[in-house]
Amino acid sequence: MKFLLTVLTVFLTVLSSKVSAEILEINLETDKTIQLGDKIEYYRDDSKNQTIQTVIDKKFIKSNSIVPNFGINNANYWIKLNLKNSTNYTNFLLGIASPTIDEISFFKFEDGAFYETKLGEIFPFHRRKYKDPEYLFDIQLLQGETKTYYLKISSRESLQLPIYLGAKDNILNDLKFKDFISGLYVGILMALLIYNLFLFISVRDSSYLYYVVFVILVLLTQSTLQGYPFKYLYPNSPEFAQLSLFIFPSTVGIASLLFMNAFLKVKNQNKTLYILSLLLIIPYCIAIILALLGSYVISFTLIDITAGLVIVFVIFTSIYVMKKGNKYAIYFLTAWLVFIFGVLIYILKDLNVLPYNNYTRYTMQFGSAIETLLLSFALGARINELKKQKEQVQLQAYLDLAEKERFISSQHEEKKVLLQEIHHRVKNNLQVITSLLRLQASEITSKEAKAHFDDAINRIMTMSLIHQKMYQENELSNIETTAYFETLINDLIVATSRNIPITVKVESHLNHFGMKTVVPLALLLSEMITNSLKHAFDNDGSVNLYISDEKNGRFNVVYSDNGSWKNSSSESTFGLQLIETLVEQLNGTLKRVSDEKGTIYYMEFDNLDI
Repeated sequence: MKFLLTVLTVFLTVLSSKVSAEILEINLETDKTIQLGDKIEYYRDDSKNQTIQTVIDKKFIKSNSIVPNFGINNANYWIKLNLKNSTNYTNFLLGIASPTIDEISFFKFEDGAFYETKLGEIFPFHRRKYKDPEYLFDIQLLQGETKTYYLKISSRESLQLPIYLGAKDNILNDLKFKDFISGLYVGILMALLIYNLFLFISVRDSSYLYYVVFVILVLLTQSTLQGYPFKYLYPNSPEFAQLSLFIFPSTVGIASLLFMNAFLKVKNQNKTLYILSLLLIIPYCIAIILALLGSYVISFTLIDITAGLVIVFVIFTSIYVMKKGNKYAIYFLTAWLVFIFGVLIYILKDLNVLPYNNYTRYTMQFGSAIETLLLSFALGARINELKKQKEQVQLQAYLDLAEKERFISSQHEEKKVLLQEIHHRVKNNLQVITSLLRLQASEITSKEAKAHFDDAINRIMTMSLIHQKMYQENELSNIETTAYFETLINDLIVATSRNIPITVKVESHLNHFGMKTVVPLALLLSEMITNSLKHAFDNDGSVNLYISDEKNGRFNVVYSDNGSWKNSSSESTFGLQLIETLVEQLNGTLKRVSDEKGTIYYMEFDNLDI
């Protein structure tokens, strides 16, 4: 009984509200969508405790705006819409093109009761009958029929109500067009993002990295306003969907400031502007924190105020840097003004200065797409200029290096000629000394003294041959080992032997020596050869020289002959003493083994040229 009385009361209340309210006859033509913003009535519920049963008795206010703008507040807004179908079409969709609304309850009165449908960002996306970011509600009206519908709307953000009505098929087709436009927008930004990401990997310019982050956040911010991330990225996270409206706009503001600093080199132009740009990041961070703490109204207000300051600051900074001579600042300023122009049209549309249509609806997306495209062009132009400058610097550096190389080469050539001349003069002087000693030796009658005199002459002649080979070398600092010692040994044999045929074999795994090593080594080997020719051979024989590869700065030398030494037991001869002295000069070690098959010297030395 109580239930019937309640239903009867509600029915009479609705009936009386229909009679007392102005019935708006709307010709629902099937070939277009009708904007209902200026055809609705609304009631503001600050207490947030009104129900459908109590609100229908309230006095509703007629809206005069195509897109009602209720601002930022915590109130519930009740919308009343009286519809009369003057067409023969019965299936319609009521849509609200504001995907960021937190909660919408749609009420229709049928069979003596109100039926409620709840949608909004506070619910998982899969609850929606129509899988679209916009909120869609079925309306069935017979021809000539009049019905009243109610909506209860609440939102933490700025509440705008682009409400529309149209034939179901037409609305769905319009939404496909909207998806196409949004997909085109996402495709453009993704292409720019990937292209500039590859450029960053290639050139390692931080401006590209800031640009890539900026584009990602612009894409997330703009697509969030259209509701697509909630649909595709986190459909089961309504909490994050609500917070994203505070996080993404704040982070895109931060990214725009950081990108401006990197692209315009603000720190180099004016440190005060650079510091101010960093200070403007702080309000955005505070806004994010406030949103996380639940202070949505304050957070949204702070974001709007900071965004206005950032717009003015970026324009001023771009003009300042441009006047300082940075020709690429005009690209940045133009891109920013294009985006601001898109935002301005979007706002004028909300204020009913411009009509609400598919052109004014997407101007912010178009503006941001053109902005990112122009900024990409600006980066490309700047990088090309930097590349040209780098090429010019490299060319100048190459020319300077070539000039230095020519100078060093000429100095090296002069030094080489000077050293060769020194070796040549030393060799000539030693030959003069040898000739004088030979003349003096002819007057010596003692055989023992004459033998010692001949040994001294042979050693001086050996040194002369060494210096002769040195000035004949083309590169004194890098002497080819095998060829040098083969020639030296053969020349010594020719100069000192008694027409005895001697076979020479040289094997070297160390291809080159410098002068510091080759001179004492040559003196050492010449003394060994002289001793072999003097004490080991009566007839033919062979001399072998083996030089190992370098390891840890040291190398091994093995010298051997196959002669039978006449004084093999005399370890204290002057020749052996001289050999030991030369080994010490090379920081080396010496081991001598002699038997009837010949004599072998095992030696290990430091490479003095490293």
